[in-house]
Amino acid sequence: MRHREQTGHICEAFGAFHIRYWVAYNDLPADEKEIIRLKCDLKNKALPSRVQKSERLCDDTASRKERDKLIKAVMDRVNDHTPGEPIIPELTLAEFWDKHYLPWAIANLKPSTRTVTNRSLINTSQSLGSTP
Repeated sequence: MRHREQTGHICEAFGAFHIRYWVAYNDLPADEKEIIRLKCDLKNKALPSRVQKSERLCDDTASRKERDKLIKAVMDRVNDHTPGEPIIPELTLAEFWDKHYLPWAIANLKPSTRTVTNRSLINTSQSLGSTP
């Protein structure tokens, strides 16, 4: 599964700031999974692949700077990110072209457009190489 860095959504409710983000269903504790499973059974729905979680950050009297520090700490934990560590993509541009774009282009673009697009790839493929 591809990793996406989340930024979270900040909302103000009940006299406090809260942050909302997505979590994979399989990463939830067993008691939370059971609650979601029961709700899905009641509504005859399939289990979700991911769910939204919310955490209380601070009172609504906290300064913007304090909030930003708390937001960064929570989202670093959610993203399993060590500050200063770069996130390395799993695909290079050349791999993306071959695995995703080219099959789509063959199925959806007119032949003349595909020819121009293929020419542009040939001209830039040497510079793409292992570019993430």
